[in-house]
Amino acid sequence: MLCSCAQTPSEVEAFASTTPLLQNSLARRAHFLGAGPQVLELEKKEDWAGLVRLARERLLREPDNADWELIGGYGLLQLKDYRQAAAAFSRATQRSPEDIDAWNLLGESQRASGDPARAARTLERAATVSRTSQLTYFLLGEAYREDGRPDRAINAYRESVRLEPRFAPAWYGLGSVYLQTGRQEELKAVMEQLQKLNPALAEQLAKAGGKGK
Repeated sequence: MLCSCAQTPSEVEAFASTTPLLQNSLARRAHFLGAGPQVLELEKKEDWAGLVRLARERLLREPDNADWELIGGYGLLQLKDYRQAAAAFSRATQRSPEDIDAWNLLGESQRASGDPARAARTLERAATVSRTSQLTYFLLGEAYREDGRPDRAINAYRESVRLEPRFAPAWYGLGSVYLQTGRQEELKAVMEQLQKLNPALAEQLAKAGGKGK
């Protein structure tokens, strides 16, 4: 059955919205595969199992499609099936080695599964694929922090906020490491930034012990 894949301007704008942990949203990727509205609706409903089913159905017809591997892997990551998610993202990086989102998500799935050292190695590789992704350096900071390497975590978070000064999660990560290592002056500056960008995160960091110390 033939169908029209033309999208209205409002739909295209919606597809461009940022999916967490992605430079290029799932729906925008799916737009170019003729399934933008379907993926967008599944995301809105947080129907991650449905997203995985859709991706697997499409992969039966397009087995070498890296985008469907990534879309399905994202659903698996949300379902906390980290092993299968990592396998899907690994296939995506093999089929599309320049796709920074696939590398970032592979690293994140490895970190979430409890292997931050492996995640750090993956994200170090990701940083050679693209040196302009604030998400790569943020996730690398998370991996280093969990792996007990605070100095490297600080450098990674700093690079993330250098690339995108308004990226509040990286400021929060940086503040967390400053709190952990007792770097009070640097922590104060981070708190000031977070108050401007995301007061809720600033409050969370303060509750963790970053205020008045």
